[in-house]
Formats: sequence, structure tokens, C-alpha cells
Amino acid sequence: MNSIMLAEIILILLAIAGFALRIGLSVWGIPLLIIGFVGLAVVYLRRSFRQVRLNNQPEAAADRYFMPAYKLAHLLFALCMLGLLFKIMLWDANFLVLGVTLMLVFVLFVSLQVLKEKVFFKKLLVKSILIGTVALAFYQAPLATFINIYYRDHPAFAKVFIEYREDPKNEVKKKNYLEARKKLLNKHAK
Repeated sequence: MNSIMLAEIILILLAIAGFALRIGLSVWGIPLLIIGFVGLAVVYLRRSFRQVRLNNQPEAAADRYFMPAYKLAHLLFALCMLGLLFKIMLWDANFLVLGVTLMLVFVLFVSLQVLKEKVFFKKLLVKSILIGTVALAFYQAPLATFINIYYRDHPAFAKVFIEYREDPKNEVKKKNYLEARKKLLNKHAK
């Protein structure tokens, strides 16, 4: 196992642990989530810009689609990791839509290459399906679900926060959210 693969596995475990701790409302969840997902995005971005190493795969080296597909896949993986981070942290994650859409189109393209008996695409297909499925699952999960999970001990605040997120330009909802947030922060400060 090479060092990049080991780093990828460690970062995935950090992201999972961070998500579990974030659900448990631990202060360590946020830093672990950020380290895990940003680290994965950096690993994937690095792979998208570096030279592709094809160990004993002369057919892949000769295929005109494999190298660009490999680089594009890792660029899409990085975009999906950042989109997941934003969605899980309850930040605006509009580019997760772009990442998921491009990932689904990419999975279809790679699937067609595998059906043409280009076996060297199989690893890329499996990884793309896994990352695409995770990104799609989080994309489909409503933000209200995450808010209710994170603030399960404060359902009144969660309700106000959800109402504000549905219509952030409404001044009344914004004022109610800011007041509820201030009360919540004051309660935790004591």
C-alpha cells in the first residue's frame, strides 16, 4: 500500500469520526470533519494534476480516454468532498449539485467503457460509484434533517433555524434566528 492510499484511508476515517462526533455535538467533530474532507480534496486534487502512473497496464496507456478520465475523476472527487463538507457543516453547498451531476455523468461514461471490455476502467468505476453514491445520499438529505440532528437538544432553536434557512431574505425570520442563536450561545456561555 503506497503512502497516498494510506493517507486517503486515514482521512476517510477522520471524516467519518468527525461526522460521528459532530452528530454527538462534540467540539472535536468540526476540526476532524474539516481535516478529513479538506485533506481528501487535496489528495484528489493532487492526483488530478500529477502524472498518471500505470503499473503494468499497457492497454490503459494506449487508450485515449483513460488518462483524461482518471484526471477528471479525481477533480470531481475533490469537488464532491468539498461539497460534502459544506453540506455537513450546514454551510451553503450549491456546488454540490454541480459535483453530483458531473459525477453521475462521469459514472455513466466509465460504465460504457467497462461494457466495451476495457477492464482497466473497473477500479475507477468502483471508486466513482462509491464516492458518487455517498455524495448523492448527502445531497438528497434535506438540510432540515442535519439541523434536527445537530440541535436535537434544542428543538425550538432547530425549528427557528430551519425556518430561517428556508427563506434567508425574510427579515422577520432572520431576526428570530439571530435572537434564538444569541439565547443559545448565552445559555452555553453560563
